[in-house]
Amino acid sequence: MITLSREVPIDPAHAALLIVDVQNYCAHPDGAGSHKLDAHQRHYLFASLRETVLPNLRRLQSVCRRAHIEVVYAAVENMTGDGRDRSLDYKISGIDVPRGSWDARVLDEIAPAEAEMIFRKTSSSVFISTNIDYVLRNLGVRSPSDPRHRRLRHRQRRAPRTVAHRHPRLLPPTPHGSAPGRDRDIQRAELKALLIVRKLPRANASAP
Repeated sequence: MITLSREVPIDPAHAALLIVDVQNYCAHPDGAGSHKLDAHQRHYLFASLRETVLPNLRRLQSVCRRAHIEVVYAAVENMTGDGRDRSLDYKISGIDVPRGSWDARVLDEIAPAEAEMIFRKTSSSVFISTNIDYVLRNLGVRSPSDPRHRRLRHRQRRAPRTVAHRHPRLLPPTPHGSAPGRDRDIQRAELKALLIVRKLPRANASAP
């Protein structure tokens, strides 16, 4: 009998750190998306970013760069100035980040290194609206659901865990009327590049 677990070993040689939507639009006090929040929401968001999220992201970046693990970014940005290429959901929700705008930039606090890639997305999922899946496969990044990864896990079953744990989230159910196989593939792909440290100690704003 197979025991299900979220505790999936990470092989650094086939892993990547994906940082999603940490950009001026929604993670900077002057961002267009930030102005949609009320005072209480803004205080909570920016206090959390300043005290916990950004210091821990910097730690993750540093660890992954030293270990030669790919660090990649996803950011909301239209391909056009008027946003006509956005997904239906983005149009209905009023999410509009013009091409080349300040809002589209990743926060300076976690600025990408020169050789690190940014995937510009026009929908909620970077795996639907960009070629990130293709690129990650080219880089050798493997999902825990990939047969090659399963063979590696079998060989390393007794090895200690490395770097990080898989994101603690179960795959959501397939929406009614959609193609189960394709949706599951997208959902698994969306998890595969995430290296989330689940038990990072709380970091203060002065953390390196």
